Amino acid sequence: VLDDLYSYDGGLGVTWAGGVPTVSVWAPTAKNVTFHLFADSDPAATSTTTPMVLDPATGVWSLTGEAGWEWQYYLFEVEVWVNSTDQVEHNVVTDPYSLSLATNSTRSQIVDLSDPALQPEGWMTYNKPPLQAPEDITLYELHMRDFSAYDVTTPQAARGTYTAFTD
Repeated sequence: VLDDLYSYDGGLGVTWAGGVPTVSVWAPTAKNVTFHLFADSDPAATSTTTPMVLDPATGVWSLTGEAGWEWQYYLFEVEVWVNSTDQVEHNVVTDPYSLSLATNSTRSQIVDLSDPALQPEGWMTYNKPPLQAPEDITLYELHMRDFSAYDVTTPQAARGTYTAFTD
């Protein structure tokens, strides 16, 4: 029903125009969404807060920021009715459309994927082979621990961790 009432096909998460970020989240049932901006990912850091603006036709809450927000962190405080508690709750959450997160996914990070600092060498000049049909795509799912837990070529301390992928 929500999809029928609140149609939206625009960008969500952090989008960029002229070097300025706009943060958007689809939350049509929210009564309020407050944006919390943090200078860094330090759990002790305090935030500055700004109310987000609802587009009642789409259910999207958004806020246009400043160019200086790049690399900073953020959370959403969502005021919403929760059926299981029969009351309005304030949930502080990361952005479900995040492209980058702090350690342990505690905060979303404002990044611009077109920034050369985030692109590996050769990224812009790499020519992918053409895809003849979508069914030609091969996807692999991998459990991080299973990838290296018993791999003797991976240093013992890195086995079963994200660090194993760097070896």
